[in-house]
Amino acid sequence: MRVYDKAVRAADKIADDQLRAHILWTVASERASAGDAAGASRTEALAHAATEQIKSPLSQVWMYGDIASNHLAAGDQEAARGAFRNALFVAESAHSPWARARAP
Repeated sequence: MRVYDKAVRAADKIADDQLRAHILWTVASERASAGDAAGASRTEALAHAATEQIKSPLSQVWMYGDIASNHLAAGDQEAARGAFRNALFVAESAHSPWARARAP
């Protein structure tokens, strides 16, 4: 699964936190679809860490919403539910009422 390792290394070079996290989530999903459970798990850990670097909880929620929509469009309801649960977790932990109200 070298191609996925190359994708992860390339994602590490992306300066934009949200884009880097989104790419890592995508790579993790592709690894899981390809049957690389161990690689998917490692990449998910990196994706979680990259997501935590996104300063705005609202931006995190929007990113997870986009990921959930993409999974749903691809017919992967389980992955869509996982991304949606992540969005809910971030939205519920947002301290600002404004941020909670703006979350999709």
